[in-house]
Amino acid sequence: MGKKKRKAAIAALESQEQERVERTLEVIERAFDGVPPPDHEHRTLHQAEAWDVYRIVDQGGDHNGRWQDLPESHILECTQAFPHLDEQGIQYYLPAFMSHFIRTPRAREQWSYTSLLFTLQPSTGDLKAHQRRRFSLLTHLQRKAIVAYLEHIEAPEKALLPWRRVVEAGDDPDWFREFYDAQLSRTD
Repeated sequence: MGKKKRKAAIAALESQEQERVERTLEVIERAFDGVPPPDHEHRTLHQAEAWDVYRIVDQGGDHNGRWQDLPESHILECTQAFPHLDEQGIQYYLPAFMSHFIRTPRAREQWSYTSLLFTLQPSTGDLKAHQRRRFSLLTHLQRKAIVAYLEHIEAPEKALLPWRRVVEAGDDPDWFREFYDAQLSRTD
């Protein structure tokens, strides 16, 4: 293959990948647009990060606008926050983090990426009720966006299967049951 053909092939691949990125970002944007930041009764990103080291901080250092405008520095600073976010925090910060890791694949080496993936996996034992509460505000469209994200990053099947089952459940009010049933019925 000549140099010109090789360059053209690389450009075509880059264009296809950019289109894939834009499609996934649009799914997330559409699903989570308008989600408000956590109110004063719920932990924000910096409060959750502080909680990880047994500190308490106010919401003064947190972004209070659209999740789409969350500064990248907040994502980079708050690597331990996800386990300490509740339902409002999950619904607000999840799309910002997913979008960040789609736009910036090299950032997937950060602990916050691993923490995000861990958050999206079914918990075990006593943590099931906690996780159910944390995911309680997610709409069907938002759950579909999570599947789109996991497919985009080529997550392992064990991470995808529970969310695919949840999407198949549609608007079933007990969709969370599918999350765990998928995990139980999975064969490795």
